[in-house]
Amino acid sequence: EVRSYYEPRSVEIEVESGGKKTKTTLNLGADESKFLTTQLSAGISVIRLNVKDSLSADNIAYIYIPSRGTREILFIGNSSSPAFVAMDVMKENYVGSITRQSSIPSLAGYDVVVLGDEGTEISKELGMMLKAYVESGGKLVVLGSESLMSDMAIEELLPVEIKGTFNETILSVVSKSEVVDGIPFNEISVVKGLETMGKEGSITLVESSMGYPVISYWEFGRGVVVYVGLSDMGGGGGGGGEPEY
Repeated sequence: EVRSYYEPRSVEIEVESGGKKTKTTLNLGADESKFLTTQLSAGISVIRLNVKDSLSADNIAYIYIPSRGTREILFIGNSSSPAFVAMDVMKENYVGSITRQSSIPSLAGYDVVVLGDEGTEISKELGMMLKAYVESGGKLVVLGSESLMSDMAIEELLPVEIKGTFNETILSVVSKSEVVDGIPFNEISVVKGLETMGKEGSITLVESSMGYPVISYWEFGRGVVVYVGLSDMGGGGGGGGEPEY
């Protein structure tokens, strides 16, 4: 999602993926946002907004796509979410989408379930289904949201304990992994996030300047739960918006 907050402008967007560079232009009105949809290859892709503004850090995005076969993914959240759009454009993915209010299908057969930010807690029924899915070998990714502070149905599954919120931080990589390799997290400015503490047995890949885990995971039963403490539904200044939660 690209947003112009103060005035109409034309934004040139450069996409570097699979050794190729392409450019496109979005024409935005004042306080208008538009989505960019593009095909990305396996490996690290870079998306740049070629603009000059007060915050350059949010004008570049790094996306890592591992090389592997087709994935079946269920996204639980808003289908207009940039996270859903990013997963859906990858040709390696088959992505289904439901909301917390939908009739929940069987989770069996999905390679990954992603719990997005809808600003609401999940139901006890969905929490039990997610627990059973992970315990039987599933992979669950939970995106950060202020609702997690009181969401008892998901609390047990998270690799972190949530204590509160903080304002403004810079991120840093604390554990090596191909998931975060090559991504300059120290250039990412976060305007708001969740105070967290890693649970025993969890591994933190990225943390805030205050030492709070931002990307963390652990094994739960036979499966894995990944906490990504950034919401793609937040807002901010500059060309693309600063991450929140």
